This record gives sequence, structure tokens and C-alpha cells, in this order.
Amino acid sequence: MTMHLHGSLLIEAEGPFNYDLTLKATPPAYPFVYFNGVLKRAITLNSGKRVPLRVKSLGTVDKPLLKVEVLTELNPQEAEEVKSSLTWFFSLDYDLKAPYRVMEGDEVLRRFKGLLYGVKPWVTLTPFEGLINAVLFQQLSLRVAFSMIRSLVERLGPKLTVGSCLFYDYPSPETLASASIEDLKSCKLSRNKAAYVKGLARSVMDGSLNLNELKKMSSSEAVEVLKGFKGVGTWTAEIALATGLRRFDVLPVDDLGVRRAVSRFYFKGRPVTGLEVRRLAEKWGEHKWTIAYYLLVANERLPTE
Repeated sequence: MTMHLHGSLLIEAEGPFNYDLTLKATPPAYPFVYFNGVLKRAITLNSGKRVPLRVKSLGTVDKPLLKVEVLTELNPQEAEEVKSSLTWFFSLDYDLKAPYRVMEGDEVLRRFKGLLYGVKPWVTLTPFEGLINAVLFQQLSLRVAFSMIRSLVERLGPKLTVGSCLFYDYPSPETLASASIEDLKSCKLSRNKAAYVKGLARSVMDGSLNLNELKKMSSSEAVEVLKGFKGVGTWTAEIALATGLRRFDVLPVDDLGVRRAVSRFYFKGRPVTGLEVRRLAEKWGEHKWTIAYYLLVANERLPTE
């Protein structure tokens, strides 16, 4: 349900959804900025119009209500597009009750369900952002990768100024495809990553990579398609699907963070193999990434015993 309210939109959703904890469990990547309960960024609509937004929560965990301050004029169709984008980003249409039923049957997961009640998995606003960010995440800590993403956005992303406030959007495929390798290296990317990013953006632009078509495929099929592009291996493809296309049935078993969390909470710290992680996660069904994400966050937030 969307209503105009003095230049703002209200978005209602089904609970549970913990707005603040979702945005603090893993902070959103740039161009999103979250501070003092307000999330801001610019988004580009299908028409090419750029819209600066501020979002805050007016509701509760069980009765979520978001207020979106729109800092430009929108017609009803544009307002619906903004709503749709934010519904996607916050996974407001993803019902946590389903994975919670799975977690209830596991003593470890039952604890984390309580600790992180209402947290939605970390995702990106668009599939393209998810794919490029997945490449940037390769073999780096989250802190270093986030710094790289911020540099990429600030140097190459579109920006809007409203009063004294600056809003960025993510660089478009066209921008990244036309950027030089040196341009991309100036954003802290290695030469290889710069080439991968430029190549993927070109593939999106020439139509050889259609990210919307991936939505129609099974996750395993989509992984194989993405692996056909230079710079994308199994791990990168799986991260891109989980975060950029909300394929929460995917589980990147070779992710070191996932392995460490599983090792800590299920194997008393013993190093585990990808096969052991896969076997453990079989009972998680179509909610593998959601549950793995809870383990990742718990491993970061809980002190080592």
C-alpha cells in the first residue's frame, strides 16, 4: 500500500522486519548511507529520472511501516516504482516466517532467530550492483571491499545535491563500460578487477549478459551462465545471485566467512570443508542463504567463548 503524504510515501509490510537491526547487521554498501535511523541514496528510475530519497521507520518489528521522503516531484507511476525498488531492497515481500520454521528445529539456529529476529538478508538495489559488488568482494575483507565500492560510486556514479546534502547513485553499465582501465584503477580496483568490471558492463550493454533473463532460470542454471563471463567463478556467481537477485536458496559453501561460522557453531572450531557445509545445509531447503547469513552475522556479533 502506497500513499502520498506531504512529499513522502508510506510503505506498509508484513512483519517481522527489524529495520534498524537489518541495516546494522551488515551495513548497506555505498551509495546507501545509514545514519541516525535514516537511510539515504539516489535511485534512477526506468525513465532515467534520478530521485534522491531518505527512508526511516515509523513502525514496529511486527508491524513495519516505512516513511520515504522523496526530494523531488513524482507522478503516481514513479511513486510505485520507488516503492517497488525499496520493497525489493528491504525484502519486504520475503516472509521470514518460512525460514524461522526451519530454524526452530535446530538448537543453534533457534538461538540466532531470537538474537536477530526480524533481520532480512543483505541485498543490493539492482542485479547489476550485486554482480559488480560480488567481483569487488573477491579475496577481500568486507571493510576493504566497501571502501572500494564507495570510491567507485563517488568517482563514477551520478550525484545530486539537495540543500547541503549529497546523494549518489550506482554507476550505470554504460558508465562502467566506457570507463578506462585507468579510471577504474583510480577507484582502488586492481588491473584484473578493473578489466572484469569493464567486461561485465560491456556484456550487459551489448546484451550478451541479460541479468533479467537470469530471473527465469534455476539458480544452478544461472550460476553456469554467469561463470561463462571472465572474472566470474562459482563463488562470485553465487554471491551475485544471493545478493543481487535474492536467490536465497543459494549457498556459497566455499565462502570463508560461511565456513568459519559453521565451524564455530557446529564443529567446535574444527576447520570444515565445503562438502560438510553443504551436507549440514541440506535441511535448510530453499532458505540456505538466509540461514547462512544469520550464522555469518552471529559470528561477527557474538564474542568468542
